[in-house]
Amino acid sequence: MVIPKISSATPSCTLDISRLSLPKHMKLADPSFHNPAKISMLLGAHVFFKIIKADKIKINDSAILQNSVYNCIVTGGLPTVDDKLHCFLLSEQEGLENLISKFWQLESIEDESLNLNSQTKFSEAHFVNNHRRDQTGHYIVQMAFLKEPSYLSESKQTAIRRLNSLLQKLEANPNLQLLYRNFIHE
Repeated sequence: MVIPKISSATPSCTLDISRLSLPKHMKLADPSFHNPAKISMLLGAHVFFKIIKADKIKINDSAILQNSVYNCIVTGGLPTVDDKLHCFLLSEQEGLENLISKFWQLESIEDESLNLNSQTKFSEAHFVNNHRRDQTGHYIVQMAFLKEPSYLSESKQTAIRRLNSLLQKLEANPNLQLLYRNFIHE
């Protein structure tokens, strides 16, 4: 899902990294992680654990340098520059509700009956009016014709010739006849 804004700038205030001793040889995925900035991408758990590598370095009691396919990620808690306590409130509740509503509108299945072409409507109406179930529970539906069967003219003779040709092939090859019979009885 692509949306114009994931959240407000993160972190919400500048973090104090002056006492953080980051190894010089380690490349950071985001060298300015301590400054508030726009979030570019939010990864789901199924992707997140694929990018994390095993090696990590404990920087202090609250921060860890975690290796990933995008270089190192700083995780954990860090003090802010102004050392004030912060309380956060999601103020875009209406915006979030709208996003969720739009998501479900996109995910909902449209009423298929609105998009039916004339042949599909004809077929559905024919099924409703001409079906029944036998004692085994199978549906039996009368053959539907868009045009009168007389329109078929000589096709019955062609079908009989093809059936006779198929029967001759099956008689000549008992293995093929068995496969065909099994298939037809499925």
